[in-house]
Amino acid sequence: MILRSIKQSAGRFAAIFAISALGVGISAATPDMRLSGSRYFTAQNMADIRVLSSLGLDGDDLAALKNIPGISEIMPVRSMDMLFETEGGTTLGLTVIGVPKDDMLSGDINRLELKEGRLPENGRECLLERTASAVKNLHLGDVITLSPQNDGDIADDFAGTELTVVGLVDNPMYMAMQREPTTIGNGRISDI
Repeated sequence: MILRSIKQSAGRFAAIFAISALGVGISAATPDMRLSGSRYFTAQNMADIRVLSSLGLDGDDLAALKNIPGISEIMPVRSMDMLFETEGGTTLGLTVIGVPKDDMLSGDINRLELKEGRLPENGRECLLERTASAVKNLHLGDVITLSPQNDGDIADDFAGTELTVVGLVDNPMYMAMQREPTTIGNGRISDI
């Protein structure tokens, strides 16, 4: 009688079986995913918190952050969202993060993991996140140019208006493909 019921509603039985199997698989994978994430965060010494300011932080602000109980280390970086144009004519909204060269791979917090290429040697070279470069078809040696659509005197912050991609990295500061919203371009960072 049970076999007859299963045969008469084979699709329903298959669906229930698939849902049950999926549930068991997800339950079994959860501890492994937590362990893998924990190992990566520890190896890259990922920051526990991120403090942002649209006006910037001065020395007094940094000293105040260092004095908060539980804060053992800080890593000040400068970041800004800007528009760039690729050699193919595509305009990308990118988050540019200025990290001191000594802190890129061996710094105490948010260590980048160099996957291809090399570190920048001057202000006209840059690194890209490996996953983002695959999405946007950017490669080592490609040149991205500051777009004239940028507001203000952004070019003053760079040695030039063109940056050459010299390395691809994994960046622990961004674990998801989706980035935070921005006020430039179409309001979305182009996965970089």
